Amino acid sequence: AMQCHGGLPSIGHTLGRLTQLLESDDDALQVLADVILSDVALTQRLLKIANTIPYRSGPQAVTTVTRAIMLLGFDQV
Repeated sequence: AMQCHGGLPSIGHTLGRLTQLLESDDDALQVLADVILSDVALTQRLLKIANTIPYRSGPQAVTTVTRAIMLLGFDQV
């Protein structure tokens, strides 16, 4: 029997919320971070990308979503 991956519905829901956020007038960094933090898989992906060589700006690992958003840029996220 084929099982549905537990994260997929959550990611779809999160992407919908992000789209609404980006289309709204309150593009607040913290609101975006809160939406991303509500989805564990998306949070992990964002932090993984932020810690790759093109984005990481120093020896310290990026450990917060807000820092990752600032490094990658709001539109990139």
